[in-house]
Amino acid sequence: MPMTTIRLKTLFGIPFLFSLLLLTACTRQDLYQTAMSLERQRAGLAPAEVVMDDLTVAYLAGGNPDGETILMVHGFGANKDNWVRLAGKLENQYRIIALDLPGHGDSSAPLELDYRMPAQAQRIADFIQTLELGQVHYMGNSMGGWIGMELARIQPDVLNSLVLLDNGGVEPPNASEFQHLLEQGENPLIVNQPGDMEKLLSFVMTDRPFIPWPITSVLEEQALAREPVNEKIFDDLLRSRDERLEGIPQSEWLAAITTPSLIIWGEDDRVLDVSSVSEMQKYMPTTEAVIFEEIGHLPMIEDPSAVAEAFLAFVEKQPSGISQSQ
Repeated sequence: MPMTTIRLKTLFGIPFLFSLLLLTACTRQDLYQTAMSLERQRAGLAPAEVVMDDLTVAYLAGGNPDGETILMVHGFGANKDNWVRLAGKLENQYRIIALDLPGHGDSSAPLELDYRMPAQAQRIADFIQTLELGQVHYMGNSMGGWIGMELARIQPDVLNSLVLLDNGGVEPPNASEFQHLLEQGENPLIVNQPGDMEKLLSFVMTDRPFIPWPITSVLEEQALAREPVNEKIFDDLLRSRDERLEGIPQSEWLAAITTPSLIIWGEDDRVLDVSSVSEMQKYMPTTEAVIFEEIGHLPMIEDPSAVAEAFLAFVEKQPSGISQSQ
């Protein structure tokens, strides 16, 4: 199917909420916790956790309890709160579950765990079964998208649809800036010294929403504390890539994914090149694609309204699509 290019002009101002928090919070940690709590409440989400195989998996849950379920899975080094703004656009129609993958956020992060993509996909399948979610609309960004593709291969019956936002798992025709940096021994996705978080945020987003400095500083402190596990996860990600490339050809790997799929990509993505889209559309049998101009690697943060609109339009066209009227 043809790709659609949408021009986005999003303006972000300083929300009154954050201005108020800057005046009233006692510490940076207080500010961070208060801001996250209020953002979650505004999206109708509440924190929860479940224990599976001695691993604690943290997640946010909310939305319409009578609606179909959307399972949201973040990328490398991120967490469940990456989805809060998008969840707020869909909470009236859908039940929302956004989890922290093991090794991320508030979930368990043992260094000895297998963080390769097939293992993470199996944990997602177990999570769906444990929470008795039934079939889900799976939304995955970056590494989370790759995990969704693995899930679609091993257990397609749990998926209503597969929504891939700037997903990994595909060797693009054109190498990205990130791939070139990795070849030079640099990894801008891992925070290992003060100041790296600001660089990371600028690298992964083109149209950044307002984030107060105290919050970015807390995010940096958290990332620095998790550097060893982040290094382990990234090593396992690279191992996953090498093992997949040594297995079946990419064309066959993609052709085996038959779940109705929506590909969403930021044209300005510096992490994973937009040429991945044409590669997936060439081989995956049931795909649509939307490419957003002036958007980077995190469309659900940079313009959640546009992502929600694309998803709703996609689901409406599916045979099992429910009415989206509110």
